[in-house]
Amino acid sequence: MEHLNINTFNGASTVKNNSERPRNSVFISEVKKFEGELSRCFYNLKVPLTGQECYYINGTKNTVNNDSFLLLNPDNELYAKVDSKETVRGLCIAFEKSFIRKLANTLDCEKTIDITESENEEADGIHFLEHTYRINNDQLSSTIKKIKKLFFSKNFGVSSIESEMFFYDLGEIILCHQNETFNKLNRLDLVRKAYKEELYKRLDVMNNFIHDMFLNDISLDDIARASNLSKFHAIRSYQKIFRCSPYQKIIQLRLLKSKELLKEGIKIIEVADMVNFSDRRSFSKAFKNNFGYSPSEFSTTT
Repeated sequence: MEHLNINTFNGASTVKNNSERPRNSVFISEVKKFEGELSRCFYNLKVPLTGQECYYINGTKNTVNNDSFLLLNPDNELYAKVDSKETVRGLCIAFEKSFIRKLANTLDCEKTIDITESENEEADGIHFLEHTYRINNDQLSSTIKKIKKLFFSKNFGVSSIESEMFFYDLGEIILCHQNETFNKLNRLDLVRKAYKEELYKRLDVMNNFIHDMFLNDISLDDIARASNLSKFHAIRSYQKIFRCSPYQKIIQLRLLKSKELLKEGIKIIEVADMVNFSDRRSFSKAFKNNFGYSPSEFSTTT
């Protein structure tokens, strides 16, 4: 049994060695300033632990911080830049191309059919949607949170992690995450795959805006502006991907937050105001319609 080996990123020399000896690898970087090309041999999961990193994929800038992660395909031009007064710690998990292809083949067709439609034949037919993803409550995000916690642990150096299973488990979760992403993307009525991907990225930014601002008074114009789309196009496309309207998503998030506040023992009328309902009556009605019981019934059981 081989334990997981943690490599240190040393700039150009590390990139050169990666190109010469391709294999699944984990790298930790600790830099204040770095600028240069990175290896194009791997699928990469980039996870900043502290600070902010910038990656240029075929010239397009992607910024990632400790609240997000980035998925990258191989065979693209990849350039990184870090410029910080404080040390930026980053985690890079690199998957060999043949490993991802073989792993995808072990999953059933339903999980892999969408992500194997690649326009880039050199990428072995597996195409990730390259994007800065917000860490949220999905399975991949939960796994990344655990990995980050592990790397912050004082006992990490003596941890026994079996290398092969680490890459198999994480690789499968990434493939399932991408399958779900492409299933959403394919709900859009567009022919060109590139257009679908760009629209999905804008709608994901819009969805993140909703998650950040749902307690505030935000209009549909504000929401659409976050995606840089027309209001009609943004709302229609959002409904297709997320199976609810932006307004319905805001109400869902407010009601979920209200449960957290009620568990803390805060009075119903105060909670209604805190989650931006106009009055207790409208809050109670929405709460019961969504959960099947009233706020007062929920409060007495917690």
